[in-house]
Amino acid sequence: HKFEKSLWEKTKKGQDDIILFEKQLIVYKLSVDVLVYVVSSPEENEIQTEEVLQALIQTWGILPLEKRSMLQNYDTVSICLDEIIDQGIVLETDSDIIKSRVSPSNNDIFIGDQRLGDVMSKARDQLTGVLGR
Repeated sequence: HKFEKSLWEKTKKGQDDIILFEKQLIVYKLSVDVLVYVVSSPEENEIQTEEVLQALIQTWGILPLEKRSMLQNYDTVSICLDEIIDQGIVLETDSDIIKSRVSPSNNDIFIGDQRLGDVMSKARDQLTGVLGR
């Protein structure tokens, strides 16, 4: 708790930056009312640490990047983190790949017993039929 509080005091002005803080490499970025931090050992590559931060920000772009939305969609936020890093090892930093794994496709969302993609296709066909008359 002390580390987080001290880090907040040092970075609350919200300038995007890379700093060395209490023997940790910290990369952070302000987005609306959320400060996003990536913390690594100072031996880690700064560029890769920055890539992790950018992957998080870009992947979370599927959500409004603000405190309320992040809390309401904590499951998606956690899955994004899990797709990028596993036990301290960077797995993926391409936000498009991560989004494809995290974002539900129309075939994964059901309305009643029908897939959303099927419902949308039927609606499009019916609309085309009505407009074509």
